[in-house]
Amino acid sequence: MLDEKTTLVRSDDVLDTQLAETTILVYIEDNRYFELNDTGSKIWALLENKLNVSDIYQSFEADNIHIDTQEKEQINHYLQSLIDIKLITIL
Repeated sequence: MLDEKTTLVRSDDVLDTQLAETTILVYIEDNRYFELNDTGSKIWALLENKLNVSDIYQSFEADNIHIDTQEKEQINHYLQSLIDIKLITIL
């Protein structure tokens, strides 16, 4: 389970590109690809550098997007799914 102090970073085995307003990821180990929505793209951009989970929350707040407990759980679930499919790594 992720907590606010968990530090994350993108995997070295992922290529990314912007296509219109969408981010496309390719996991080069097995050529799987993923299309991210706006929120996923924002989180992906933030993870270009190592970052902890609370920094991700704060980034949304800085953009005047209030993050309540349910939304934090959704972000954590999303981050965990990125970890599970090896797109990001816990440091």
